[in-house]
Amino acid sequence: MVRCILSMLSLVLVLSVPGTALAGEADYAVVHLEGGLSLTAPQRDRFGIGGGGALTAFRAIGTHFAIGGRLRAWMLRDGPPPADSDLVDPGRGGLGSISLIARLGFPPKRNRAWGVGLFVEGGGGGAITGTLLRATVEGAIGYGIALGRFVLAPVVRYVQVLQPDGPRQLDGRDARLVMLALELHDLRRPRTRAPRTESAEERPVLRLDDRDADGVVDLEDECIEAPEDRDGFEDEDGCPDPGAHPAPTNGGSR
Repeated sequence: MVRCILSMLSLVLVLSVPGTALAGEADYAVVHLEGGLSLTAPQRDRFGIGGGGALTAFRAIGTHFAIGGRLRAWMLRDGPPPADSDLVDPGRGGLGSISLIARLGFPPKRNRAWGVGLFVEGGGGGAITGTLLRATVEGAIGYGIALGRFVLAPVVRYVQVLQPDGPRQLDGRDARLVMLALELHDLRRPRTRAPRTESAEERPVLRLDDRDADGVVDLEDECIEAPEDRDGFEDEDGCPDPGAHPAPTNGGSR
């Protein structure tokens, strides 16, 4: 479980590194405000309503699919102590989790921006509740609404915490939470990788040297050490043409 959590934390860090997006991809940071309660006993009997927040770093591929890492922190109100003296009173409930999330979006035709319109998501990871590490799974459905440069989305989310069995635990049954959430992200400022440009060191340099100063650059000069004599015969090759082809004068022809 520890390795799983560390692996997902590494993913979140990778998605947060500038310049890692490939062409056609974009990165989004999504902020979540969540509130909810336990659906099933015994957690429903031992804890009150709760709430918290989450942050997801998404890597969007086009407008339909995204994958990301999510960090969450939650608290549940304390409820009445258990009637069974063999069970430990849990006090307030806490949940800290890190999850790998996949999201599938269905944007409307009138606005194809990422996060706008209906979306569903699912994922899983690891969590700390009390002093123990536990596995979690979650799923959600939401609808993103474009508000200027932002997208605001109401979301209904289900989270299940897989509880271990043990004599000191409140109960061996899984905790099931339903959450109502609002999430927000910036629509107009996705972080994309800029096209690669050649540096001055990488860019080829066209040299226009003219070693013999005859007006024909060395790249085109067939005789770079001997200047062209400009006698009207093959003056473009950069080679002198001695004797046989004198330059014409105003009073006569060659």
